[in-house]
Amino acid sequence: MSRASPQSNRDLSVSILEQRDRFADLQLRLVAQDARGIVQPDARRYLQVGGRWDNLLKRYVEDAPRTMVLGLHGGQAPAAQFLAQWFAAKARGEQLREHDKAIYSLLLHGGRRAGKTDLAAKSGVAYAVMRPRSWVWMVSENIPKTEELLEAIKGWMPTEWYRELGAPHYTLTLLNGSVIWLRSAHKPQSLKRGRCDYAVLNEAQNMDELAYTIVRAATADNGGLTVLAANPSDTARGYWVDEFFEQARASKRNAREFHLDASQNPHVDFESLLAMQSEVDDRTFRREIKGEFLPRTDVVFYSWGNGQDGNVQPAPEIETANITRQFTKRVIGWEFDCVLGMDFQNVPYPCAVDVRFFVDPDDPRGVLGDPLVWLVDFTLVENGGERDLSAALLAKGYDPRRTMLVPDASGSWQTQDRKHRTGQRQYGSHDILRECGWLHVYKPDEHMERNPLILDRVRGTLALIKTATGKRRLFSDPKNIALNQAMLRWENRGGVPYRRSPFAHLCDAATYPLHRFFPHRGFVVGKAPTKSEIQVLEVQRSGPRPV
Repeated sequence: MSRASPQSNRDLSVSILEQRDRFADLQLRLVAQDARGIVQPDARRYLQVGGRWDNLLKRYVEDAPRTMVLGLHGGQAPAAQFLAQWFAAKARGEQLREHDKAIYSLLLHGGRRAGKTDLAAKSGVAYAVMRPRSWVWMVSENIPKTEELLEAIKGWMPTEWYRELGAPHYTLTLLNGSVIWLRSAHKPQSLKRGRCDYAVLNEAQNMDELAYTIVRAATADNGGLTVLAANPSDTARGYWVDEFFEQARASKRNAREFHLDASQNPHVDFESLLAMQSEVDDRTFRREIKGEFLPRTDVVFYSWGNGQDGNVQPAPEIETANITRQFTKRVIGWEFDCVLGMDFQNVPYPCAVDVRFFVDPDDPRGVLGDPLVWLVDFTLVENGGERDLSAALLAKGYDPRRTMLVPDASGSWQTQDRKHRTGQRQYGSHDILRECGWLHVYKPDEHMERNPLILDRVRGTLALIKTATGKRRLFSDPKNIALNQAMLRWENRGGVPYRRSPFAHLCDAATYPLHRFFPHRGFVVGKAPTKSEIQVLEVQRSGPRPV
């Protein structure tokens, strides 16, 4: 065998170097960690993307011998399973659909240290690896937060995977041509430039809703996913996230939501987080540590909760649990299938709320005990009147002979447009309802011709929303998006419920029947207050003082 010439040796060396530079290992795997936060050899695999990248053919040619493995804790598991399904559908060229809706957004919510940002950012990197030449946006509230997230992502990835373009561009360009662009939402309008295939909004509750709207629209070209990582907000700026949560939970939006549980994160001392219960107020602890969506502090129904253990829950599906007929028979003396509270306003609309009663499984008296109350549905008619509202209810299948109406008491002497009389006879919304066939019209307070005091109505409702012992007896179905938002957001002005709030009318319609069945009165009607009920204050008389 002849010895190779020096020229042949050089050619061989060049060929080896070219082959070495031609291929690169660009493969990522998301797997489950055990309870100690360790990835075991047989760990469950959620997602694997990428492979051996061929720089000449510009595509993946096979599995890579080396893989970047990123672990996820147990509290992230449900959301990770969903992401795996979404990625699998995307790899097939399909769009994941649930409840006949294509899913374009994902909300990851929960308390501090639950792993929301961790999972969202890892999913963004996974998309950039899976889809060559794609654009992934990682959006933070401002530049300092952007830099923090950039450093976290660089801490995961091998340096040979990317080349970095620093401030003010903040981009990581991967070997497969994908670009991870870290951006600031400080000026939402600035997000209107550039292509986006997959987006992550970190700490979305600190951003304007406009930032989400712009980013979500940018992903529409390729049917990408917009992932929001958010804590429950306690500022007006972030309350759009609460509404997003409600709509996603009720399948009213092309989105999914997942609560991430910090107690299953082995990388934090959860006992230390729980110890903060004695260091901060209850509201801060529930919002920041437990991740509960809570109403604003300046709202009427301050104890209303839209979270996992709050007042927004599906009504029991067991038919025998519905005791509306028995309860109305016991209280009113007549058996009804349902109770409709009503409020009549030209602006924004007339509306009705369907109230029903269910047996409390914790009450040993059963059917004879105090019931649980559910707001099972609501109806409103934009630019309509009493007859339009009646027609809408009839179209839904309500039987006027079996339905109890508890409308605004002022409807007994005036119509929705505030007309008081026809000739010499008093005429109002109640008369219109009777003309439409509704036989059973009751006032909110059996002892009063007018509406009960608004503070009495509110106090009675608060007692149902949550008692001092933590018991909740009033619930609303998750599909009641507008109603649930009204209960959550009806605001106080000057310490009293704001009558001109757009949320007041649905809340009125809901609380009129609640007051009828569970009245709360400051004084006994028709009886003068006793001395013990009167607080005497010494006040300085005005005018000149006596000599």
